[in-house]
Amino acid sequence: MRPITKGRKQMTGYWRPWSTLLMASFLLWAGAATIRAEGGELISNVKAELPNLRFPICLLVDDPTPCVNPLYFYMRDVDKLPAGSFNTWDAPASVKMVRDISLDFLKEYAEWISKNNIRGKFSVVPFPMGLGSIAEGLEGYDKREVDEWIKITREKIAPVCDIGPEMLTHTLGLDLKTRKLLPTRTKRDAAWEATVISDQNLEQMTEYMTFGLEILKKAGLIATGVTQPNYYKGDQAGVYAKAVLAAVKKVNGAKLAWYFIDTDGGAQTILPKTMYLDKANKEAVVSIIAAAAEPTWECVTGKGDVSKIADYYISADGTNGRFVDLMNNGSYLTFYTHWTSLYGNGTKKGFMVVQEVARRANLHLGDRVKWMKTSEIARYWVASQTYEVKPDQEKGMIVLRFQSPFTCPEFTVSCDLVGDGKILPSCGGKPMREVTSRKDLKDNSWFRDGKKLYLCFHLQEAATVLISIAGGSR
Repeated sequence: MRPITKGRKQMTGYWRPWSTLLMASFLLWAGAATIRAEGGELISNVKAELPNLRFPICLLVDDPTPCVNPLYFYMRDVDKLPAGSFNTWDAPASVKMVRDISLDFLKEYAEWISKNNIRGKFSVVPFPMGLGSIAEGLEGYDKREVDEWIKITREKIAPVCDIGPEMLTHTLGLDLKTRKLLPTRTKRDAAWEATVISDQNLEQMTEYMTFGLEILKKAGLIATGVTQPNYYKGDQAGVYAKAVLAAVKKVNGAKLAWYFIDTDGGAQTILPKTMYLDKANKEAVVSIIAAAAEPTWECVTGKGDVSKIADYYISADGTNGRFVDLMNNGSYLTFYTHWTSLYGNGTKKGFMVVQEVARRANLHLGDRVKWMKTSEIARYWVASQTYEVKPDQEKGMIVLRFQSPFTCPEFTVSCDLVGDGKILPSCGGKPMREVTSRKDLKDNSWFRDGKKLYLCFHLQEAATVLISIAGGSR
């Protein structure tokens, strides 16, 4: 759980041309290059674009826990409220918070994301509320149901959404030696897990994250990143990112990691951030930032108007909303919610909202967006930030030699052309397929829009694109 961004600016339905949108996204990116020949300039401004010329869209789900309602225990153990009390929410005293979230709900959610091509992040709390390791069983819960929850997550959700620990308990800090919750006396005191992590040094934080990653691995869930519970007020100069990388590399051998801490529902342009980079060793950590507030939090008690809440993201006719505003400013469409918000105390009200948001986005934004996992966003972003291109001419052809410490599928670049000759690009010795519209731009294909050439290919550590320009004026 994390603070909800309050309020938002007036949305606009104005759609800028694609060239303007793309320029807004990557104006500061490196890699521009120019090739000149005897007859003048042939190609210029080689630069990275959005993947497949589409805006990444990503659903981040916080707090999923096998069979457990994490908010129930959070309110009891962290906020020191009577078990089942909503207290700070506008709910009648007769309405009590459910302790469990049904296995059937997980099945329904898994089926929906698979059927509708939803991509994103799905947290799993490894040692929830101090009840035990999910790989070994949770106190007070049927192990068969816990194991089934993990099986569904592993087989149905993990292929389309990145799995990552939301640290260990999501309530109070865990003593790694005794595997007991730290003692607490007052609301959100020093034993609160968010505070515990914020106070840790690099070695302690790495050990803490490693413990969670190892539990997930024992359960067959391989993670390439983490989600911070609630907030982080520690050393923002890089300790957190270094700990994430060290833990992920130790447990799963990954050298590119991501994490989710920050949300921003107010800024007009939200892009990922590279928080750690070692090009020589091909290592990086990327911060995934949620670009919207969480109005679905209203659904925790089972209240809320589905259509009106969905309007915050995108209106029914697709002309207004946070998504539209973000696209107009060249932003990624990363948005988040909580497992308890989706469940809506058994009403599934938040899930209905997210379903409607995804339906509207797919209907109205369609081929302008690309659903991506957090690891895919992290890889594309860091590759776009670190690649180099060296232009040349060879035997009458334009040669673009790309180098990158990070490989990346469907890497998309653009360049400006002079003349109207026939374009014959190839990559890795294989001809690239010409497509006639942006929506068809896939791996190993190209698209020409007037004097603008778009190339989409698999970026290797060393990749060469040959462009033959035959006939036409130069």
